[in-house]
Amino acid sequence: MKAIYYKNHKSSAAFNMAADLFMKERAHDEDTIFLSFYHWDTPTFSIGKFQDDSSLKEIARKNGFGIIRRPTGGRTVVHQNDLTYSFCAPIHIFEDKSIKGIYKKITSPFIKVFKEMFEDTKFSDAPSKDYHSKVSCFDSLSLYEVKIDGKKALGSAQYKDNDSVLQHGSMYIRLPEVDDPQFSFKNVFSCVDFYDEEFREKVKVEFEKEFGIKFETKEICSFSMM
Repeated sequence: MKAIYYKNHKSSAAFNMAADLFMKERAHDEDTIFLSFYHWDTPTFSIGKFQDDSSLKEIARKNGFGIIRRPTGGRTVVHQNDLTYSFCAPIHIFEDKSIKGIYKKITSPFIKVFKEMFEDTKFSDAPSKDYHSKVSCFDSLSLYEVKIDGKKALGSAQYKDNDSVLQHGSMYIRLPEVDDPQFSFKNVFSCVDFYDEEFREKVKVEFEKEFGIKFETKEICSFSMM
């Protein structure tokens, strides 16, 4: 099995989502695991595949944000001052092929690195009671999301089928600024160290341990959409 790691890059919302979907397809077609980290070149709302966007378009416009629909589920993620990861793999590598089983497997490398940095790091053991009523991904917790000092540190979403899985998510270097009561970041953890290459390298190594692989590192400029 091949494994490719794309180093940190900054790209448009459209490219980021198209690249994630393309890597998901390649994961199945080429029996390859992909891990990448990226930033968004402009502040953007990414909204879940099935999320109602009737009010979100106006909120984004008023705050000067772009808006794009993700291929994954979940609720709105505000991409401003954040680091986004993407992990794509063929479905056959997972022993537990349930959504939650795959989610926990992919999130485990992050929680191991977070625990080295912050003592009070743990998985959430149940969804927040108000989970389904929230517009923003970071306003509540789902099962197996990561908490640091009781605050949500990593928000992720998933798209899987019988062939492959895409899971991507974000963590904040600094908290974003959105002027709307539906978006609160008072219970969100942020850390400037998430920007450091050392942090990303540690996560990459933990993914190698978790999946028994060795990544080949490439620059995103070598990634072809053709």
